[in-house]
Amino acid sequence: MRIMVVDDNQDIADTIAMMLRIEDNDVTVSYDGRSALDSIGASMPDLVLCDIGLAGELDGLQVAAACRQQRSYDRIRLVAMSGYSGSADRDRAVAAGFETLLVKPIRYETLMACLRNYTSPRSGSVASRPR
Repeated sequence: MRIMVVDDNQDIADTIAMMLRIEDNDVTVSYDGRSALDSIGASMPDLVLCDIGLAGELDGLQVAAACRQQRSYDRIRLVAMSGYSGSADRDRAVAAGFETLLVKPIRYETLMACLRNYTSPRSGSVASRPR
């Protein structure tokens, strides 16, 4: 899969990217919302794992909302990451356009289970996003 990891904590972003690369995924990393949006448009990843609490011009909720406004991004799956796990946090993430929320710190097993939810077991292709 082509996956983009977006987190303003470079150590976290790079660690998640490393875990994904171990499983032979093509991974790019962005450390802020603006560069993430620019990269998404250029690379059209299958999946974006994005921190909600990004510092800077755009937070993760704004990144998701901007992606969902672009019809050409419809097939891109969006998964939020956050240290907050309350129902209100999950509701805000879903309302912005994320499909689910992974709670930090993210364990390797949790990350791999998430990826399996977005791939077809027979073909390895990305499953279509529910409407």
